[in-house]
Amino acid sequence: MLSQCVRVAIVDNQVFFRKTLSSYLSEQRNIQVVTQAADMDDLTNGLKYSSADILIMDLFMPGVQGSEAVRSVHKEYPRIKILILSMSNDMDMVSELMDSGIHGYISKSDEPDDLIKAIHAVAQNDIYRNRIFTEALYRSMQNNLQEHRNGPRVLLSERE
Repeated sequence: MLSQCVRVAIVDNQVFFRKTLSSYLSEQRNIQVVTQAADMDDLTNGLKYSSADILIMDLFMPGVQGSEAVRSVHKEYPRIKILILSMSNDMDMVSELMDSGIHGYISKSDEPDDLIKAIHAVAQNDIYRNRIFTEALYRSMQNNLQEHRNGPRVLLSERE
């Protein structure tokens, strides 16, 4: 249980989903939605007037997507922790997002309580680890081990 209020920002280009999510989160104890935005420009404008502890964002928005969006947020707002809420379960993408510095990944098909658990975990400076996140971490480790076993690839020029 959270002892202090967590300020949450939401960015998702689907209006109905974003407003429904905002309403649901506003009903929760110790969670305050400080801004909701349709895209990164709207988010930047919203965060000029109110700060957020956690950003809940979709991966697929007009103009910027995936790890590019995460890096952009980290550059502009380094203290905001990012939770991805998306329909995609692409493990390679989740792994790339982990490398970009997300704090959790929730599927839009998960239970609403999973999102609340994720917000609580991230608010307490933890990484939210669910099945998707754990599987992506495992896959990333497997890829790193495979690359290590194969040794570094050295590209030689034609002369070399």
